[in-house]
Amino acid sequence: MNNFISFCKDWIVFRDFKRNDVALFKFIQHIDSVLNECKLFHLDNSIKQMLMLTKAPKENFQLKLPFDYLFLDVSITAEELINAGYKPPKDFKEIQGLSISKGILKSGNVDVGISLRSAVHTIYDKEVFFDTRVSKPIITNPFYDNRKIKIVSDSSKLNYSIKKFIDNFAINYINLLNTREIKYHEIPRNNEQNLRRLKRGKVPIPHRIIIKPNVILRKYLNKFESQSANGYNHRFWVMGHFRTLRSKAWKDKQGTRIWIKPYIKGQGMLIQKERNVKGS
Repeated sequence: MNNFISFCKDWIVFRDFKRNDVALFKFIQHIDSVLNECKLFHLDNSIKQMLMLTKAPKENFQLKLPFDYLFLDVSITAEELINAGYKPPKDFKEIQGLSISKGILKSGNVDVGISLRSAVHTIYDKEVFFDTRVSKPIITNPFYDNRKIKIVSDSSKLNYSIKKFIDNFAINYINLLNTREIKYHEIPRNNEQNLRRLKRGKVPIPHRIIIKPNVILRKYLNKFESQSANGYNHRFWVMGHFRTLRSKAWKDKQGTRIWIKPYIKGQGMLIQKERNVKGS
């Protein structure tokens, strides 16, 4: 939960400094809602790496969020982004914490869809930033032309590559939660525990969500970890992707989205391939 605590501590400073900025009212309101109402998701390092090596689906309609606000207690360094094919700015150090929630897409006064809204805490050499991103729709109004939807972001510091990473990672994570390969259970945090933390000057901790992969995914994760650790082979990673089972031959599984996981191809030394990262 270190990334959540770091996010909160820096947010308190940032929020106090910007509290009189009327232009940031909705932005501040959103981050406050995230921190007050989120569920804290622990993210296994292997799952994180695999999601970074997975292409985000172009269509993500009817994805379901299990909670209104999710906070991923995750850290992603500049080196990890570069290894996954992204190009962070030279002074970028890492992302510490990423939240996911629903965003309402509007055209005038008309609700035209629901998207994923992400908030990130980004660390640079001499600066700390908070930014939000809005993904492409996951649910749309059937009476509205999707091609007219334009995505507007509150991001001020993020470059194109980091924006695409945030969009792709958030979409991939929600896709993972919508598969049959994982289950999750909640570890509640009671008010008395958080009151004691507040009295000691510490950040209150929200309810935690623990992800449990099924047996098949756990075996793959173990294999992934062993392959990633071996740096003396002539091999390379092939990007994963999400696939929707559309054929009637799948019967009761028709319409289900499955995760085709990243894998190593070839023999010899394990090398990093330069990838052209595209938007979802």
